[in-house]
Amino acid sequence: MARCKVGDIYCIPLSNNRCAICQYVYDDRTGPMIRVLKQIFRKDQEINLNDLNPEELLFPPIITGLGAAINKMGWKRIGFLPIESFEYPCFVTAYYDFLSGKARRWFLWKENHEVELGNELPRKYIDCEYMMVWSPQDVVKRIETGWYFPKYKEMMEKNYFTIQKKEDD
Repeated sequence: MARCKVGDIYCIPLSNNRCAICQYVYDDRTGPMIRVLKQIFRKDQEINLNDLNPEELLFPPIITGLGAAINKMGWKRIGFLPIESFEYPCFVTAYYDFLSGKARRWFLWKENHEVELGNELPRKYIDCEYMMVWSPQDVVKRIETGWYFPKYKEMMEKNYFTIQKKEDD
């Protein structure tokens, strides 16, 4: 596999003979950060890089495994566009108790530093991305359906997530 470079543009295969476009925008210490563009194309459609609008996104930038996406999911490099405007997004993360589902302390993550926010997530950060590495499969699922990890969504909205009890066989 060729080395991925910040600025690379990838075609992401979707269902129904469609594809999405993403750009590798930042080499984060957690992994490659991508932005997924709003534009969806047919797989057989010629994509002119000059027609792409890297400012119109489906959702805020996220971190994913580009190597796995290329090798296992068929993401294909289709070109390169220099990064002209990119501001590192705000992420939130929490220490939480796996047994109770309760968030204990929230943090705002901005590039190379984090700031403690307290025991509850302030409402102004509710629309931030939760700091995690998305699997390429989950990136595709989010593009196609808008899906987001229910546990993190619930925790961000309510400061806890519902514990799923295992049923006896």
